[in-house]
Amino acid sequence: MSQEEKRKLKHKGQTLAEFALTLPILLLLVFGVVEFGRLFQAWVTIQNAAREATRYTTTGQYDEEKYILEEDIRDPNTGQVIDKGGLLPCWQQEDPGDPRTSRGQIFTITPSLGSDVTPYTVQIYAHPDPLIPSQLLHTGESLFATWYDGTDCDPGVPDHLEWRKDILRLASIYDVARRGAAGLSLEESRQTGTLEDIQEMLFGVWDEPMARIDQPGYFNVTVCSSRAMLDDFSTSYDPTIQSRFKTVGSDVEIPSGYPYSFEPPFCMLNEVRPPARPGQPDETLRNEGLRWMDPGGPGDRVTVFVTFNHPLITPLPLADYLTITARRSGVNESFRAARALSAVQGAPPGQGQPVDLPTMPATNTPIPTDTPTETPSLSPTPSNTPTPTIGPFSCDDLEFGQISFFGQRVYFEIINNNGKPSELQRVYLSWRTPSGHPGMYLAAQAFNAEIYWDGNQPTAPFDTATDLTGDDLDSFLNADRTAPGFGYRSYWEALYLNGGTNIAYSVDNNPTGLTEWDFAGSVFYFLNPDTGTQCEVRAPVPDPNNPTETPTVDVYASATFTPDCASSQIRMEFVAFRTFGVIELRVINNRYRPSPFLGFELNWPDHNQLPKIGGPNIFNLAQIRVGGSSVNDPESVAVWTGPDFQPSTTHNEGTWNPNYVFPQRSITSVFLDFDGVPGRLDQSIDFGLWMLSGRFDIGCYDHGTGGSGPGNIDSGSIFLDAPSPPPPTNTPRPTRTPGPTLTPSPTRPTNTPSRTPTPGPTNTPRPTNTATEEVLIPPTAVPTSSGTGGGR
Repeated sequence: MSQEEKRKLKHKGQTLAEFALTLPILLLLVFGVVEFGRLFQAWVTIQNAAREATRYTTTGQYDEEKYILEEDIRDPNTGQVIDKGGLLPCWQQEDPGDPRTSRGQIFTITPSLGSDVTPYTVQIYAHPDPLIPSQLLHTGESLFATWYDGTDCDPGVPDHLEWRKDILRLASIYDVARRGAAGLSLEESRQTGTLEDIQEMLFGVWDEPMARIDQPGYFNVTVCSSRAMLDDFSTSYDPTIQSRFKTVGSDVEIPSGYPYSFEPPFCMLNEVRPPARPGQPDETLRNEGLRWMDPGGPGDRVTVFVTFNHPLITPLPLADYLTITARRSGVNESFRAARALSAVQGAPPGQGQPVDLPTMPATNTPIPTDTPTETPSLSPTPSNTPTPTIGPFSCDDLEFGQISFFGQRVYFEIINNNGKPSELQRVYLSWRTPSGHPGMYLAAQAFNAEIYWDGNQPTAPFDTATDLTGDDLDSFLNADRTAPGFGYRSYWEALYLNGGTNIAYSVDNNPTGLTEWDFAGSVFYFLNPDTGTQCEVRAPVPDPNNPTETPTVDVYASATFTPDCASSQIRMEFVAFRTFGVIELRVINNRYRPSPFLGFELNWPDHNQLPKIGGPNIFNLAQIRVGGSSVNDPESVAVWTGPDFQPSTTHNEGTWNPNYVFPQRSITSVFLDFDGVPGRLDQSIDFGLWMLSGRFDIGCYDHGTGGSGPGNIDSGSIFLDAPSPPPPTNTPRPTRTPGPTLTPSPTRPTNTPSRTPTPGPTNTPRPTNTATEEVLIPPTAVPTSSGTGGGR
């Protein structure tokens, strides 16, 4: 072979070797481009699936053709509807021989758990299978009872009929999400319209890990809502959230000390139902803290997570799939009558239920009536009476009110004096990070108790115009940010975490805490509906170098009582003597602000005034509880714990809980629990109402620099006056107490020689007063005054 031929063969071998070396790199590039294209297309599709599922969720609809629900079951004799059938029947007449007509009994099961998962159990309702005793028989009634903590479906309760639809909405949302993900390599649908498939979907959320989660093509939809508690006396598994469910989107949202190993995102059952009443069986399921799902009711905020394991098809040394998750939030439409409730996440603490308080008309004020008059007019033309018109919207009529603090929250009051509503369009929030808590961060914001953002913002400022993107921006835009007009006071709220239990300044407890002027530069932008422009409402900032103090009024220094910030709008009154030595009072808060309970002083009789008490150290004040319907109500909060055997009693004696707040516009019960007497005090030991008087100290959140105790916020007092003691005769009276009755009358037994215009022991307004002003005179200031209510 010649040298030329050898050279040619050598050149060919070199080309083949170079090609073999570059081919893997070329294939990696080609396969990478292909996989990246498929991955990007899958990501976009899953985002669209989540968006479509969220839109469908907010409508409150479900697939009525696939999931048959409304089947009326009629009485064969009368033809009247007696029960509701379909996939989730709601039977009123239970048949012991037919398990379909009842929820069954409580069983404790163990879901499917991985080898590294700490075991846990779940309580469900089911029926024992008569053919296979080791298995359970599940019906529509039992599934309903399991999902709603043991509630027995009643066709006569409208909420129960709607909750059945909510279960089917979950299955329909899953179907809509799958349609939105069309074109992807999804696993087979898990829903075929049967009760078994719905049960498998619901019960499957308890498994850890969830079934098929490690398989390519896995497709799952999680739905969570801010639905209110089903029971008004329920408490929260996570105390920071006051709704039935908590959306856990990341590891930072998992409650502290959480015992389960569920991987986010998931929906946590947050409602802890109250215990059964004494002597009654406990039919409630205890599954708080477990993974759950719920599409929410009207007005509830809903969050939808769509998870997909995108399979890889190219022979790259990677995993078999990549997990893609999309999250979308929305607010449900008013597809049915919404349940009235107090502020759900982010409301000021307090156990009382806000209510609309009636306003009593002025005494002796005649009510005008319309007297029809015939007018001999031949023309139906209406008169030219001028119609009142609403003036143009003015930015000057948007006022900034007070800045107040409670615990880890700050509240900004905004007043719209226009005749038209406005909308909060932007918030520019500035604050100082206290040196004592450098790790403090902004965790949530809400307007009129509706949360529009939650997250982790460690530094100021925070601007909704630039800092909100993606789901956060959707949540802000979907939230109701309306500021009603005609002088309505709206409240903007921020929650700060990792800043201690109280972020407000306190000389003794928090010298580096926040004050009003630490929010200098904060601006709220509201819409001018007439021009479409924005109005700037800037936070008022007092001058820290020239503070102005409102002089303290000593209500005991003069015979004339001047109402303070508390007694002008809050009053206290006697309700009744209860069994087991309990006296029930109530505090009526007419203010539009939360009012903290700062302290008290109570005057009550000792054993020398109560002859039926055998001696000292028997009769004592054991505790004071606030809220709830009785002293044993789980909703009731112990604000003071004794015992105290010697009156009078102040909050500085015993154990005092300074964290209770009377909610705005509320009526809250207060229970004085005395020990040593098993029955009613008035009947057992002749405890007269005139023997009890006292004072409650209330915070007002009006002009102070913020705080949680006296001296840091404005405070006032409300009084429970002792009526005059009865005459020295023991004439029996047809009342429950040996003292004067609570029936209003022109006069009452006092030592005053003539009638006085002061109020009696009831809440009847004085003849010379109007309904909006009721002034209480403290007992020590005017000895002849008596009444059961404090000033309002």
